[in-house]
Amino acid sequence: MLEPLIDDLRGRFSGIVIKADGMAGRVIGMSAENALIVLSQLVDNAWHHHATEVKLSSSDDAGATMVIVSNNGEAISEHNRDRIFEAFFTTRRDSGGTGMGLAIAQAVLQAHGGSITLLPSSPDVAFEVRFPVP
Repeated sequence: MLEPLIDDLRGRFSGIVIKADGMAGRVIGMSAENALIVLSQLVDNAWHHHATEVKLSSSDDAGATMVIVSNNGEAISEHNRDRIFEAFFTTRRDSGGTGMGLAIAQAVLQAHGGSITLLPSSPDVAFEVRFPVP
């Protein structure tokens, strides 16, 4: 279930407002721990890029639970958009970034039959996360 994960995210990231809609009753085909790895990475990245708010909006879509995760932080440059899922690619190396977070999130989702995509967006940054359903 997605709904309890939102409360967990709010507890972990108290410095950022996390809004969610459409989560009630949504079931996903992966463990809560793995789903939390994915969602935590997106919220953590948003926080590190000065977002004050993250929105999660869920719906059913073609045999998957789709969650659009958007934030009002710094935009991803056009130059970097094609590289953000590459292992070890980071814009934050001097502040401790390893460039592994989005690569891990993508690998976790793919291992369970899901996916993550950066959506064309402006001014917000938005990702489409497709969780498999059981």
